[in-house]
Amino acid sequence: MDLPAAIDYALKVSGQERLHYVGHSQGTTSFFVLGSMRPEYNKKIISMHALAPVAYMAHNQSPFLQFISPHATRIEALASLIGIGEFFPSNEFTAAFGAKYCRDGSAFQPVCSSLMFMIGGRNEEQHNATMFPVIMGHAPAGISVRQLAHYGQGIVEGHFRRYDQGSRLANFREYGSFTPPRYDLSQVTAPVYLHYSDSDPLAHVNDVERLYRELSRPIKRKVPMTTFSHIDFVYGINAKELLYDTVINIIKDHESTVLDNNV
Repeated sequence: MDLPAAIDYALKVSGQERLHYVGHSQGTTSFFVLGSMRPEYNKKIISMHALAPVAYMAHNQSPFLQFISPHATRIEALASLIGIGEFFPSNEFTAAFGAKYCRDGSAFQPVCSSLMFMIGGRNEEQHNATMFPVIMGHAPAGISVRQLAHYGQGIVEGHFRRYDQGSRLANFREYGSFTPPRYDLSQVTAPVYLHYSDSDPLAHVNDVERLYRELSRPIKRKVPMTTFSHIDFVYGINAKELLYDTVINIIKDHESTVLDNNV
């Protein structure tokens, strides 16, 4: 619901008929769900750039997600009972914490780095700890408890499908089938560039390869650094040279093709 609203708003304000989409991690998952469930939106996408694409997660290697995934559905039920609907929200506390405890000169800065590595993978070569206060002014940005449980199901079961309601009867009431329907990735007909890396613990190369086989118009682009990890797609010191410049050049190429066709 949110992504179609954002796309339609951007097109209305810009006066354009189509746009380029760039997403990282959860932002790629949202697009794959949209493209499969509302395929008419593919016509509004010139190109989609999936940075660290997350759909299948059967080979996930994040210690944090491996630990929590088998218990994710029970955690959601418990959180619902006590009125918690969101984990890791972005607020003044996290910003102040980052500014005080994760800044240069703080004895706790190595702990901040270790926590980030635990969730998103270790690559000290691309890690700029000096940026922690800026990073924590924006991240973490929050994740719904239901969404975290949904990812947990995907890791444990190895599927990319809709949320498992917890029982065959509940699934049947919601979907008309005893098991949650899979997302039909063949419905994603927009050109999708899969920008991935060898050392991403959340978007493992085997899962990216499975995603590649199921999309209609995929193109794979591996980041030319073996140690490039999940968080480096956003915070890496050399992300511009290794990734962003490539994305921009592809977008420019698409724009040139559109102009040539119009002429």
